[in-house]
Amino acid sequence: MIRCFETANYTLKHCLLRYDVREHLGGIKVPTLVMNGREDWDTVLEQAELVHRGIPGSDFVVFKDSGHEPFADETELFIETLIDWIEKN
Repeated sequence: MIRCFETANYTLKHCLLRYDVREHLGGIKVPTLVMNGREDWDTVLEQAELVHRGIPGSDFVVFKDSGHEPFADETELFIETLIDWIEKN
């Protein structure tokens, strides 16, 4: 894996902070599952809820013992949740 923190910092500062898709969320017409870790330091719960509310009919799951990577923090629950959601949709 190649890691260049200067590139990542530049991208965050000059690109991602200006990249706002909120006005387009309502156009998503496929089943959508928004998942978030309660302790996520990067995508805080309020931001994930905003995405969920913006996508019509989306489902929202919060992993209470997870940070930014619920698939790693609560692997079994994450997989179970995802499989259940896929089977219902």
